[in-house]
Amino acid sequence: MKGPKKCVMIRHVSRDECHWLSAPLKAGDIVWTFYGVTYGCIGPGGTAMSREPNTSPFFEVPNDAWEEIV
Repeated sequence: MKGPKKCVMIRHVSRDECHWLSAPLKAGDIVWTFYGVTYGCIGPGGTAMSREPNTSPFFEVPNDAWEEIV
């Protein structure tokens, strides 16, 4: 099973763009890939993420808005 990866937002994502977010995501925010059950609600242009590793709630983030920290 895959583990969470630490990622950084590389651009701002507003609630206008992603209405399901509880708050906007800002460039520089840390997010973590989410590998739990997503009930099929993540589209092909996004990735399931969470604010902390291995925690819910998860949310979809556009693939062009983040990059993995290595």
